[in-house]
Amino acid sequence: ERERERERERDEMPLSPGLGTLAWTINAEIYPMWVRGYAMSLSTLTNWSFNLVIAFTFLDLSNAITKYGAFWLYAGITSVGWIFFYFKLPETRGVPLEHVEKLFEDRPR
Repeated sequence: ERERERERERDEMPLSPGLGTLAWTINAEIYPMWVRGYAMSLSTLTNWSFNLVIAFTFLDLSNAITKYGAFWLYAGITSVGWIFFYFKLPETRGVPLEHVEKLFEDRPR
């Protein structure tokens, strides 16, 4: 049992300092002050809903396309999302939270 717990911790470790915090960091910065509380609640609901979808589909998916196939599928979906946000999300480093809304207003669609 202890060995299984160590394996789980080892598998989760790369997520924590990397992409695991990205959703919370981006969501804390991109919403205007007047809607931030409501938007963060909705973002949290969406984040945990997709975590639930992955938890429910992983076993069936790994039986259908193997464990490796399931991870590659999830990695592909993540890569598409990463590329989308890389090109569409403005840089907010050094910008005060009160001025972030202006970044989104000035961007061409």
